[in-house]
Amino acid sequence: MRKLSVFLCTLAFSGMAWAQTTYKHPLPIQVAGCQDSVATLFWDTSTDGPVPECYSSSGVLKGRARFPDASTATMYTTFVLPLDFDASATEVRIWWSTSATSGNVVWQLGLSCVNDAESDTQSYTTTTVTGAAAGTTNYMKKVSKSSWNVTGCTGELAHLKVWRDPTNGSDTIAADAYISGIELRQTITY
Repeated sequence: MRKLSVFLCTLAFSGMAWAQTTYKHPLPIQVAGCQDSVATLFWDTSTDGPVPECYSSSGVLKGRARFPDASTATMYTTFVLPLDFDASATEVRIWWSTSATSGNVVWQLGLSCVNDAESDTQSYTTTTVTGAAAGTTNYMKKVSKSSWNVTGCTGELAHLKVWRDPTNGSDTIAADAYISGIELRQTITY
């Protein structure tokens, strides 16, 4: 961001014409972590929540959330959106993996926002993102949706809900699926 600011100031003081720049502002959301072999989920859950677990392979130790194939699992997190957040052009990206080598998983997401002096009840704007297995056991996959239209959230308290419903007809992976990271991105034009 500092380089962008210096560049824009240089343009202003050198008398050059102003050119608009588009920037994808990331908002990464960590899912889980590990201390040695003990996993901790950084999200809120009820009894149907995913299970946190540690994954270790070739020198990588990371926490991830396991969404079972046998039942629906849901997790929730709360955070404050930036004041310049344009929720009408939100992109969501999910980093996930599975032991299955074929089939699709269906991730469902909901976002609800609460402003100052409003009731903290959730009325989620939802979207669905479908991703295909990597073809190799436990390889990471990134699935994204580029146009999740969530309005009225700028600078507000946001509740994000993520779940997998394996009974969804499009969810054809007959194995557990694991989320390692989630990112919300917005396009900002300067």
